[in-house]
Amino acid sequence: MKNCYKKALFALTGLAIIGAGFFYGKHNTVEAGVKEGQRFEDWEVACPMQDNKKICFLTQSVTSTKGSKRDILVIYQIGYFGKHNKLSMYQLVPPNIQIEPGAIIIASETNLIAPSKYVSCNPTLCSAFTEISDSDLETLLASPTPQFSYTSNTGQVKWPISTKGLKEGLVALKK
Repeated sequence: MKNCYKKALFALTGLAIIGAGFFYGKHNTVEAGVKEGQRFEDWEVACPMQDNKKICFLTQSVTSTKGSKRDILVIYQIGYFGKHNKLSMYQLVPPNIQIEPGAIIIASETNLIAPSKYVSCNPTLCSAFTEISDSDLETLLASPTPQFSYTSNTGQVKWPISTKGLKEGLVALKK
């Protein structure tokens, strides 16, 4: 009988230590109310690890299909980035496309939404970074045909940005 108490006490002590570790330890969990792979119509949640912490954002790809070959033309990543958690969007294009400075998000030919703050290219991709204000987001969501526009080594390029599910996805990321 005494051994049963010792075993039970040992098991409960172990559970208490494990529970305290979960409660007080460093968490590598997503703070947002979303899960990796969750879909919001045309947007999907991605949560890669960065500095031992999962950073979640919404992602969307624009692709081209020729026969059985599918090429990614541009990838959009939108979320709350940086130490101030500002709403921002990365636009990523394949390495064979050079983005010149001056990339912008547009609602129409005459309605510019937001210019990119910087453009950088390396051997694996070119990216543009755009901070998006509340008014920029309203314009983006209200536009029937928003686009990412940039000048490349081949001329002016415009890719569509689908806003289906974007508002709901961003609300979920804030949770």
